[in-house]
Amino acid sequence: MSMFSDLWEEYYRRKEVHWGGGPIPLPDLPKGARVLEIGCGTGNITLQALERGYDVTGIDLSRTAVQTARERASSRGFTPDLDVMDILMDDLPENEYDAVFLHHVLGSMWEEERSEAVKRSRFALRNGGDISFIDFSMNDMRFGKGQEVEKDTFLKGTGFIQHFFTEGEVRSLFSDMQIMRVEEINWEQNVGPETATRSRIFAHFRDQRLRT
Repeated sequence: MSMFSDLWEEYYRRKEVHWGGGPIPLPDLPKGARVLEIGCGTGNITLQALERGYDVTGIDLSRTAVQTARERASSRGFTPDLDVMDILMDDLPENEYDAVFLHHVLGSMWEEERSEAVKRSRFALRNGGDISFIDFSMNDMRFGKGQEVEKDTFLKGTGFIQHFFTEGEVRSLFSDMQIMRVEEINWEQNVGPETATRSRIFAHFRDQRLRT
């Protein structure tokens, strides 16, 4: 398992943790599309995708997070396939999904792991399938805070790492896929009496490989 698996389990066990932001812009897929969400956490994006009519499979390192996501989905009448898995270690089915969501996942990995996670995600993607990527950019207020342990990657006091992306780096990670969208979005957030810039990169790629 990932070296951070115990940290994520501890993080979700400490208290009931739900990401508190607004809805994430998901790719426009047909109803019934099979979606693999990597790093489903406690299910915020899972629920959003289910409400759109997608057939969602979610995986996460934390057993507590997966159980919470199941309970939240069940309370709304959904029964998604959610399981404890490590994208870097556990095998995924080949050519199985219409889309893979990598939302705030790659930024918590080392450089070598990011490339491997993309490779494994694409293995699970059907011909013509989509990958949706979201993560923090170098213009985010948290860039540069903590110990730099790899280029543009910082060790936080919590023990987690956070990598900050450029648009060019994101394009490079998915270099042989069709670019549907790569966009950096900035907004202001109140931090005490001050305001600070938050920044994410939103990207959408389509697989064009010829596979038999």
